[in-house]
Amino acid sequence: FPSHDRTIWIWEQEYTVSLPEGFDIYQGLRLFYPDLYEEALKEQEYINYQQDIDNEIIDSYLDYQEWLCD
Repeated sequence: FPSHDRTIWIWEQEYTVSLPEGFDIYQGLRLFYPDLYEEALKEQEYINYQQDIDNEIIDSYLDYQEWLCD
């Protein structure tokens, strides 16, 4: 299989991985770099969690502002 190098960042650390052409990054990591794949999933879960917290804070603030205006 022809392959090409890709640079990815996980937890603010740079990695260069060589993946066969036609594989998306997650599929390639899952098959050829399972440890990096697990870390990428953990990082994405953390990012999603932080976004949920940020959204809750924003929603609470907007609810408060609406209450003040009522």
